[in-house]
Amino acid sequence: MDSEENTYLGLFALDFNNLSITTKFSECGEWGGHVEGMKIYSEVYSKSFKLDYYKIDYDCKQIMQNLISSDTIIKKTINLDTKQQNAVISYLKQSTAQKMRVWNISHSANHYIVNNQDSTFFISLHDASEESLKNYNNLLSKLNLK
Repeated sequence: MDSEENTYLGLFALDFNNLSITTKFSECGEWGGHVEGMKIYSEVYSKSFKLDYYKIDYDCKQIMQNLISSDTIIKKTINLDTKQQNAVISYLKQSTAQKMRVWNISHSANHYIVNNQDSTFFISLHDASEESLKNYNNLLSKLNLK
């Protein structure tokens, strides 16, 4: 992507249309697993994009016994430069393409969700493939979150 300016997220639009990326992992099988999430938004006064990242850990033994306990183990905010903004856009494209290819019925798979605040953009991908996990991990690496 050659663009030096990414306007989708509503920069200068008074924080109106945030973008959320949520991934629910399946290391506990059909009971789920840890959750990671990102909220991308514009910082109007500094004319920049920000990303809030969090990771919530779960204990599989407690989940299987219906004793749900979770701890937020990472919480971080970063400023997104142009390369990182383009990495987010690339992830959106990859997720859309993967959604069109994957037909997966399973109780045990990762769940990748991308949506914006006004619900005009929504992708929900329940996928056990290595490609979706690789795409997500690649995004984390490009955002320096891994």
